[in-house]
Amino acid sequence: LPGSHVLVPGCGPEGPDGDTLLDAATLEAHFSGAREELVADVAVTRRKHVHKPKGAPAGSVQIAQERTIQVRIEPDRVERLLRTIGRTEVACHLAE
Repeated sequence: LPGSHVLVPGCGPEGPDGDTLLDAATLEAHFSGAREELVADVAVTRRKHVHKPKGAPAGSVQIAQERTIQVRIEPDRVERLLRTIGRTEVACHLAE
């Protein structure tokens, strides 16, 4: 699956809370081809369902048991998240 991916560590079995999921999905959309869109579809799954196909180029993955969420790309949220990258960890695996 081409596109950007965000891994959110430390979610536990219940997964990330709603704000963390929205932050991760926003970052994924920002770093994907959807950067200029108002709304982006983001596939969400657990890390154990993400695999690199044999022989696939670096960064390509296959995902299973995903669900798709729509995220409205809010410039203020993107700006806040970009300022905090490196100081906070964003949480679970998201793929475009």
